[in-house]
Amino acid sequence: MRAFILFAVVGTSVHAGVLQNVRVTGEDQALVQFEGEASTPRLTVDGNHVELVFSGTTLGAELTKNGEISSPHALVQRIKLHTDAQGATHATLTVNGSEEKLRDRVKLQKTADGVNAVLSFPAGSGATFQLLKEEQASIAPAKTTTAEGKGGFGVVRLLLVLFLFAATGIAAWYFVKFTRKQTSWRGSRKHLIETVAQTSVGESRGSVAILRVGGEFVMVGVTSQNISFLSNLPKLAAQYEEDSTLERQSFRDAMVEQAKKTTGLSS
Repeated sequence: MRAFILFAVVGTSVHAGVLQNVRVTGEDQALVQFEGEASTPRLTVDGNHVELVFSGTTLGAELTKNGEISSPHALVQRIKLHTDAQGATHATLTVNGSEEKLRDRVKLQKTADGVNAVLSFPAGSGATFQLLKEEQASIAPAKTTTAEGKGGFGVVRLLLVLFLFAATGIAAWYFVKFTRKQTSWRGSRKHLIETVAQTSVGESRGSVAILRVGGEFVMVGVTSQNISFLSNLPKLAAQYEEDSTLERQSFRDAMVEQAKKTTGLSS
């Protein structure tokens, strides 16, 4: 019975610790606070990594979700957290700057709220320490300035985008209008082939037609059986393009007369 009770107590104590939160503060030193029920961890140093191993300690729900924490302190870059298969929690601190006597610069403190890891700057690094402090202090004002100016810049960018859309629309409208004025397909843009004029020839059922194909004019003979090419009409094409004041019907009549003269036939 005593053995069972002892086993139960030991088993409970091994997994009783839970880390609930990790905070990094400090100025002359980096103070990393591990808040929760945790025993004093085992400390090891490898290069610029300081590892703390909390035996019999697990991570709270929030730390389990966010296993990597970015540090606001200039001396500590980030902190990684994970729990191994034996139920121990590992906290790995990545340290900025010199690795000189890093093991001696880390001190552990057991507190009522958990465990603190205090990390000091290297001895005799006054200039480096001051530079890191200045860089650390400039982070907050820079973010504030960006946040304040963000709204104004967003409005300017929105107005610029609206102006570009309006300018593009106006340019497209003028382009279409100019193209319509300059195109040579004023009356027949929907048709690649247009019958400009057609007249019967002789007593037969045949006829002569003038067709506009693209920008050219051709004369063809039309019967009930076939259509035959007769001639190109370059002069009529030039007249059609230049004489924009003529009414379409009058122009067609003029081309019919020209066709009759060219073939030497009469209706």
